[in-house]
Amino acid sequence: MKLKRVLTVLLTSVMLLTMSSSVFAADVKPMASGIGDTKEQALTLLPAEKYTLYISNINDQDWYAWKNNTGEVKYTGGFLNQNDVNHRVGLMIDYGNGRVTDLLYAQSQPFHSIHWQNFAIPNGATLYLVVEQVGEYKAGEGYQLVFLAH
Repeated sequence: MKLKRVLTVLLTSVMLLTMSSSVFAADVKPMASGIGDTKEQALTLLPAEKYTLYISNINDQDWYAWKNNTGEVKYTGGFLNQNDVNHRVGLMIDYGNGRVTDLLYAQSQPFHSIHWQNFAIPNGATLYLVVEQVGEYKAGEGYQLVFLAH
């Protein structure tokens, strides 16, 4: 009887150890380094508000989104002021019916500014903006973004 009990405890212990997974096994996924780093985590834009942020590393992107729920077509525009670095602003429209535009980049202007205007956003569509630093990365160099809808 004692042998039967010892064998049962031993067999149960072996089964528990073989069924458990390693504590060190984990899915390693890249972590976002800040806020709004992906399209899915985009910061909500409010018209006529100023957003002051900076790019935290060479691969960082700052995503913004604005959904037109006004009941009518809105024409959007905006500008980005930057310090002594080169940023670029990409725009993408998700029409909400499965159609999404390609990423279009606004043209840089003299005196460290970028602006865009007259993008028609139908009711129910979402405008996405992405800000990236291009060229040589300079840490701590921020930008100011203003979005307009009329």
